[in-house]
Amino acid sequence: AIVTIGNALLFKAPPGIGNPEAVVNLGSSMTATNGFDNFSYPNFLEYRTAKSLSGLSAIRFETMELSLAGPNGGEHVGAGVASGNLFEVLQVRPALGRFFVAEEDGAPGANPAVVLSHKFWSEHYSADRDIVGKSITLNAYPSSVVGVAPAEFKGPLIVAPDMWVTISGSTLLQFNARLLNSRQSVFIMGVGRLAKDATM
Repeated sequence: AIVTIGNALLFKAPPGIGNPEAVVNLGSSMTATNGFDNFSYPNFLEYRTAKSLSGLSAIRFETMELSLAGPNGGEHVGAGVASGNLFEVLQVRPALGRFFVAEEDGAPGANPAVVLSHKFWSEHYSADRDIVGKSITLNAYPSSVVGVAPAEFKGPLIVAPDMWVTISGSTLLQFNARLLNSRQSVFIMGVGRLAKDATM
């Protein structure tokens, strides 16, 4: 198990992304422990202007509740809460529908949109191609399914999410908008792409 996690973290590029040799993780150094930490949303907004990167996205893993019809009521799902440019930075194309657009990555609570993983779409929605445009309920908020990721794409996290939602449109932040304004709230992992001729 340790070798598998180490391989996923350090050596093996996430599957299903374009030109993986140019993809890097970005974080904050912890001088006291010589470790590697997440960073805040305000810092992310500044880091993404770095000339050494052609693009920088932000992501974190969060558990959400998906409401279901019937006696079961709901189930917990793993969500990749990400900046709207995640798929663009990773050079991924949707298997169905589309990925996020600018309007879905604005102010907190803006147009909650969801991209389903291919596995979750196949297992929970029987690969229904009409799922795009339908509404699902996450954390008691209606959210629109805009697309389905390709089967080979698992995302840059150790655990593959069931779906992706934007940070700003996420129900996670509906009541925690202060997280987007606080430099002390270090909850984001950065995934970037090196600019042409930039080195590690």
